Amino acid sequence: MASMVSDFSPYLQWALAIIAGGGVAVSVQSLTTITRLTSSATTGGLGNPLLSTIEAGGSTLLYIAAIFIPIVAFLFVLGPFYFIWKKVFTRFFKKPEKGMT
Repeated sequence: MASMVSDFSPYLQWALAIIAGGGVAVSVQSLTTITRLTSSATTGGLGNPLLSTIEAGGSTLLYIAAIFIPIVAFLFVLGPFYFIWKKVFTRFFKKPEKGMT
């Protein structure tokens, strides 16, 4: 958060970072704690390894998505430009056909 608001004064920058970043961290950790407590209460702790595996898998998927989604988005934007350029280039710079006089 602090790196995103670099144009502000340092006091405001770090205050926003603590409030916004801390708020997100507290909410995620609270949800994790409530889920683990519920799992422990309903399964006697036997469901916690499954929850941990699901949490690790979700984290891995989000990590992979954070890397590849911008690349895929770039290709979706670049792809149409490539095909438009190819059409325009071949239309204006087409070699004349042989046999046409």
